[in-house]
Amino acid sequence: MTIGGVVGPTGRQAFQGLSELLSLNHEAGDEVDWSEMRRSWGTDFPSDYKCFMSIYGVGSVSDGMDIARPGPPRGDESGSMGQETANARLAWDLKRAPERPGLVRLPLIAWAVTIGGDVACWLTSGDDPEDWPVAVVAGDSTISVQRYGMAEFLRRVLVGELDECPFDDATLWRGGEQGFLHRGERDRLIAEGFDPWTGLPDEFAEMNLEDFS
Repeated sequence: MTIGGVVGPTGRQAFQGLSELLSLNHEAGDEVDWSEMRRSWGTDFPSDYKCFMSIYGVGSVSDGMDIARPGPPRGDESGSMGQETANARLAWDLKRAPERPGLVRLPLIAWAVTIGGDVACWLTSGDDPEDWPVAVVAGDSTISVQRYGMAEFLRRVLVGELDECPFDDATLWRGGEQGFLHRGERDRLIAEGFDPWTGLPDEFAEMNLEDFS
């Protein structure tokens, strides 16, 4: 099985298309040491992703997807790029099969995880990051490859311009315009006892977990 590169817009053009559907009402964006990322991963990263990190950063697309924290491959913190990549590569290895020889050794780098446990990755089989398609590793270890870069893939998920929902969870599928919540703002709201998505007081915020046992 041969996998082609990316089709459709890439880079800043693709990011602009996504940004028209992803609103911000607070300060966001993260500084990333791209030279260190390049050193630790042995590769550069797609320009649409760099634009995304600069404007939006690490956080959540509505309550359906968390963008992984950039960091080294051996990162073991929950929600980090390193940890999610390890999870995705494990699932990839479990799907090795003689009838899929073209997929066996292609590496993955994760960039997000959905509320349903799907891991969105780049399929880094090419030398040019601009030509890396998205691979989705579902919770049941099913793997699907989408021939779009990160930003164009997300845009197509939100407007429903794929053959079917690529995730086990359909929270974002055909969801149209969505909000983005940076992790700093999300953590602040939770700490103050508010639901980060409704802005209303969280009735469970001050409850002890033992109340549910």
